[in-house]
Amino acid sequence: MELTHLKYFIAVAEELHFGRAALRLNIAQPPLSQQIKRLEDELDLKLFKRTSRKVNLTEAGQVFYEEAKSVVGRAEGAKKRMEDLALGRRGSLSIGFNSPAMQRVLAKALKRHMELFPDVELRLIELGSHKQFEALDKGELDIALLRPYGRELLEYDVQLLFQDEYIAVLPKEHRLSSKNELHLADFSSDSLVMFSKEINPELYDDLLEIIRAAGASPTIVQEAASKNTMLALVEAGVGWGLVPKESMKKSAYDVEFIPIKDVLPKIDICAVTTSGTKPKVLQDFLKTVDDIKKAGV
Repeated sequence: MELTHLKYFIAVAEELHFGRAALRLNIAQPPLSQQIKRLEDELDLKLFKRTSRKVNLTEAGQVFYEEAKSVVGRAEGAKKRMEDLALGRRGSLSIGFNSPAMQRVLAKALKRHMELFPDVELRLIELGSHKQFEALDKGELDIALLRPYGRELLEYDVQLLFQDEYIAVLPKEHRLSSKNELHLADFSSDSLVMFSKEINPELYDDLLEIIRAAGASPTIVQEAASKNTMLALVEAGVGWGLVPKESMKKSAYDVEFIPIKDVLPKIDICAVTTSGTKPKVLQDFLKTVDDIKKAGV
């Protein structure tokens, strides 16, 4: 018994006329009658009562009609779901991200992508860059939006989303808060608030080395897991810090932002995926992110 035979049967059961059913199926009537006869022989049941005037379902035919509709419906539904999956209209993505990526690109990309592909499930996981790479390598993430500083990227596909630079943030009452620009050496041994080392160990060490090489000897008094936590700690007078220049926009914290003259690492936020052929659902999301980037978000 094939799916085609069930479709033939359903057509006759709904039309109750072999000629109309044949027209509906776009086949000749004799082959249709032969297929129904073979189906009845296979089931060893009469599915239709035939007279010269009309065709009706038998009791067994009525039961089989309900079953046949269910089977064909499930099969067509499965086919549609597989087509949607192949075309990227259905599926799921695990997306790793950090706070800058969410604020600058990801939030708008998510909104647009959910409008374009409402049946694609987007699973969001906030992690530091180091943890995102670990999850990407284990296959736990499909895409990571992160800062790849200090990481060899030859085995990945990388798309730069945006670039920022560091700026110093100081408490209002800090002795340097009235300056228009600063050198790292100006901070001498002032208390420093750093981001948590586990977010990016290489960057953490390199920044400290640059600060010390410039002539400052900071005392790290606190590590912050997020930019907002760092700004709050600086506002409270715990110490000074280095944050992306973007932090100046719409800042809710009563602090001073002052440019640094020393050369510091750029802040590159990228979309990173493992290299190789990508499923359509991931290709479409990468395009959405790229469109948001090109729009100058």
